[in-house]
Amino acid sequence: MYPLLFFLLITFTIWLTFVLAPILNGFLAKHVCSCIYVSGRAVEEVSKTELKISLFRLSAFTTDNHTKSVKVSFLGLFSRHAFYHPLSGCTLCKSSSIKPPSSPPIIRPEVKVKEISTMDYSSAEKQFWEQCAEPWLQTAPSDTLALIIMQGEKCVVEKYAAGIQKETPLAGWSMAKSVMNALVGIMVKQGLLQLHDILPEEVWRTKINGREQMTMHHLLQMSSGLPWSERYWWRSDVTNMLFNSEDVSHIISGKCSRLAPGTKWQYASGTTNLISKTMRIILGEDYAAFPYRELFAPLGMETALMETDASGHFVGSSYMLASARDWAKFGLLYAQDGIWRGKRILPEGWVDYTKRPAEAAPFNEYGAHFWLNLGVGQPLQNRKLPNVPSDVFYASGFGGQRVFVVPSYELVVVRLGSAHLKEPDFNALLSGVLANLDRSRGSS
Repeated sequence: MYPLLFFLLITFTIWLTFVLAPILNGFLAKHVCSCIYVSGRAVEEVSKTELKISLFRLSAFTTDNHTKSVKVSFLGLFSRHAFYHPLSGCTLCKSSSIKPPSSPPIIRPEVKVKEISTMDYSSAEKQFWEQCAEPWLQTAPSDTLALIIMQGEKCVVEKYAAGIQKETPLAGWSMAKSVMNALVGIMVKQGLLQLHDILPEEVWRTKINGREQMTMHHLLQMSSGLPWSERYWWRSDVTNMLFNSEDVSHIISGKCSRLAPGTKWQYASGTTNLISKTMRIILGEDYAAFPYRELFAPLGMETALMETDASGHFVGSSYMLASARDWAKFGLLYAQDGIWRGKRILPEGWVDYTKRPAEAAPFNEYGAHFWLNLGVGQPLQNRKLPNVPSDVFYASGFGGQRVFVVPSYELVVVRLGSAHLKEPDFNALLSGVLANLDRSRGSS
């Protein structure tokens, strides 16, 4: 018995030290840097929410307010450094001697803030929406930092945790993928690319092999056919990409296809960064300014920030921050068929294309960089939100970040927070809101 326990202890120690520690250090350096220097949050508040699970306390981090950087190490080993720049956010580097460009070529246009409207409450309406919001705010062990519920264009719920303000930009993690959908849509609208055109040859680091027929459509539907491992607690393609690489397109752009594009669906964060690289090739010098001028400025998303890697690529898979109000504006754009305040931002039919399930997705669970709730068969099976209407589609990010669009109820729900080990039960939370609305309608 004791030899077995000793073996298990040694195995765990090796895994923790040489496998998990470098991943944790990279994650913590980047995330803590963004929380402090982009979001403007206090170290104590970040520690209380994002870093409260035991694993995150094994590594030590130090902040340097002079250089606006964060260093994280595990017993002095596997140090990771993240540096802040006001135009490109926080960039992860493997050593303090390698820093991102001091003046990234990003031109951010002045954004005229377009505020969302708040509901003029009666006392009964206020009590109703307070009751709808309460379960979302009590989702232990998860910490909800911000919650907004929009009905039509009216904000009916707006709640923030201590230390979070309405202007505080918060990480969306993989919700950034859905923002990349919008940027591709705008490029299609402007005639800069076509969904079914073959990707530029310059995208690939190695000689094209099995990738000759790959298109932006295949990338948006996560059906590239490229091999990819999306494991977060082990060395994998995604952890190497995010926490051990200074060019997030490097790994995926060197892959060779194993399957024909469009034949298999596989969620792969590297796919989104291949989109980002493709955009950079097509847009050239306009790449850095494009999201701000063409998407964020028209929507009045003043707090939106797309962070870059050390090579200047937007980390479209994972690194974008915006306030809850600005995430709500993004959701409203899709709820309103790509139109904002009477102006068409996304091409006609783009939202329908976004909601069309990927041909290779086995349960109709994914469209074009948005998650779907369609299911298969009758009655509908295999839905992530079984008690919620099948027309729901949403942006989803690590830690329980969500922007839900519920067309049949004219709702947009934004939830931002921390939930590293167990996400809230969004099926119960969202179905609870809709059930309350049904009861309210029935009694009126």
